[in-house]
Amino acid sequence: MLRRLLARLTFRAPGLYNGGTRLQQSALLTTGIAFLMLALALAGVPPARAVYTSPAGGSVTMPAGAQGAATPYPSTIDVSGVNGSIVSVVVRLNGLSHTFPDDLDIVLVGPSGQAVMLMSDVGGATPITNVNLVFDATAASALPDAGPIVSGTYRPTNIGANDPMPAHPNLPAGPYGTALSVYNLTNPNGIWRLYVAEDENGSSGSLTSWQIDIVTIDLQATLASVPSSVNAGDPLDYNITVTNAGTDPVSNVTVTGTIPANTTFNQITPPGGWTCPPPASGASSFSCTAASFVVGAVTFNVRLNVDPATAPGTTLPLSATIASAIQEANTANNSSSATVTVTTSANLEIVSLTAPASINAGENVEAVVTVRNNGPSFADSASLSLPLDTDTTFVALTSPDGWNCTTPAVGETGTVTCTLPTFTLTSVEFRLTTRVKPNTAAGATIDSTATISSATTDPNAANNTRQATTSVTTRADLALTVSDEPDPVSAGAQLTYAITATNNGPSNASVVTLTTSIPTNTTFVGLDAPDGWTCTTPGVGDIGPITCTAPQVGLGNVTFTLRVRVKQGTPVGTTITLNAGIASATTDPNSANNTATGESTVTINADLSVTISADKPIIRPGETLTYTVNANNSGPEFANDVTLTMAAPTGTRFVSLQKPLGWDCTTPAVGASGAITCTTPALDVATDTFILTVTGNNVPDDITLTNTATITSPATDGNPSNNSATVTTELQVKLRVYLPLVTR
Repeated sequence: MLRRLLARLTFRAPGLYNGGTRLQQSALLTTGIAFLMLALALAGVPPARAVYTSPAGGSVTMPAGAQGAATPYPSTIDVSGVNGSIVSVVVRLNGLSHTFPDDLDIVLVGPSGQAVMLMSDVGGATPITNVNLVFDATAASALPDAGPIVSGTYRPTNIGANDPMPAHPNLPAGPYGTALSVYNLTNPNGIWRLYVAEDENGSSGSLTSWQIDIVTIDLQATLASVPSSVNAGDPLDYNITVTNAGTDPVSNVTVTGTIPANTTFNQITPPGGWTCPPPASGASSFSCTAASFVVGAVTFNVRLNVDPATAPGTTLPLSATIASAIQEANTANNSSSATVTVTTSANLEIVSLTAPASINAGENVEAVVTVRNNGPSFADSASLSLPLDTDTTFVALTSPDGWNCTTPAVGETGTVTCTLPTFTLTSVEFRLTTRVKPNTAAGATIDSTATISSATTDPNAANNTRQATTSVTTRADLALTVSDEPDPVSAGAQLTYAITATNNGPSNASVVTLTTSIPTNTTFVGLDAPDGWTCTTPGVGDIGPITCTAPQVGLGNVTFTLRVRVKQGTPVGTTITLNAGIASATTDPNSANNTATGESTVTINADLSVTISADKPIIRPGETLTYTVNANNSGPEFANDVTLTMAAPTGTRFVSLQKPLGWDCTTPAVGASGAITCTTPALDVATDTFILTVTGNNVPDDITLTNTATITSPATDGNPSNNSATVTTELQVKLRVYLPLVTR
């Protein structure tokens, strides 16, 4: 019922025209319309089309019995305040009377000059009285040619030839069409003129009033709440407001919005009656549709996601367009556009930095650093700085793929720097291994620090750095080893000990003391100590303790060389034992290896032997006798202070003695007899040969010449039975004839 009431409403345009006199719209009418429109809006009923009626009291009168123009000529309606362009026009003639309708010609001229012949040469001769005619392009029928005209809805009809209309400055020249669509897409505002004329004499008529029903369309789109800038990675929120500023609801309306490059669709909140299906992945636009868009405005809330990789300064062009199947004259306001500039912001964070609470000097420290880009944007030229504590040196770094890291050399200090051209919205982990310097004092602290930065603006610099502290303790595993050379060793020989002190770490050892003592059955010869050590020893040839100290010993080993001499006469099989120990002020986690023992066994060091031979078994006085004496050392070691004795036996006279190098000999005088003694400080494992020459002496009777050679040494001799040898020679003074025995 309400909608039917609305359809019948007649609105008078401001300044109504009444027979050529413009009248002001009454306040009562204006107020009534306003309240009615409000009531309709609250009731959910769309406003009716714009309906304009000729001025009250402004009827049209045809000339009585004469050909010509009606009064007024033309009758006008002033339309104003209507939005949009015309979609359709319906013309109503109210209270039309005429004595001979076939003579009546009526032309309507719009504000833009388009003219339509509403009726001409219709109805024949049948008079009509107070007929109400509606001219609608969609009407089912035209006016009759000859039959009676009755009230109803018809298409504009021109049966006969185009009858000329009385001239008027605003009346275009004929002929005139009957299509009301000539007004479509034109501006409805302005003066509408109705020209009524009689084309023959002898008839008369009148028109009480006339009106036009105008349907317009004006769809508008506006972007609202659009920010001037947005961070890459942030959502881009804005509104699209669309308005139906026309006179009637519009069917099948579509609103389209762009999805610019570097953005993706997130969501849209449509108003009631609108459907917004999500666009396909990668789409460059989204659309919303309404089966019917009533007069008024609605707003869509749109959210796009800005790609976090978008470069700063990039512009995002936004646009919104509203359209329907109905043509509009003014499409300029169907679209709206705006541009948003992309800025960048990356909240980089050192999420965590873990390191052990305590560590021994000399041990490795692993710091685990977790770095995250909280966005919203990707970070350009990201850089992670990991300065090494001055008490540490670089060991190794494990970094994520794509990061380029520079590090100090292994064993050096400095700063680790890792860079990445583009740090995406992700979290990565670095593992930095450093070694605490072994000489770091107990109680010192190792500071592990990590700082992240980039060329992109960071909204929160407070979380860009993190630090972990590690307390330093000290541990030094000192160890001793002892080796001896030779083993076995001969009595009287020098015995050398290599005492090796090792610091296995991990820390340097402070106030280190090494102690030992000269072994039983030996005497001190000498000690070679490493640099940095101070030692106290017995005197050479003495016995007693040895103490060596160093204020600090680093990692690695040093060797002390201790030389002793085994006392002569030490029995074969005796064990020579050296005990040594080491200690320091630094905690030693393994005291079991702090002492060491070196043992050597006394054994044979030489097997001396001697042989003697004569070149003749018999000599006569005055003849030469040559002895060959071989002094031999079968080892295994050299023999020290060796003495070889022999003689120029009684009954001979000394001539000469050929001796090897290294030997000193005392002999009888030439021509005399007596003992011969030869000595050498050392006889290597070898044989030395002596050649002794004597001559036979005149003796009263035959004698036997006996020569014994003996070799001796303080060194232990494993086989003294071969240390002497004897040879005999006959010295004959009587002539002996030996005849051959003849047997018959």
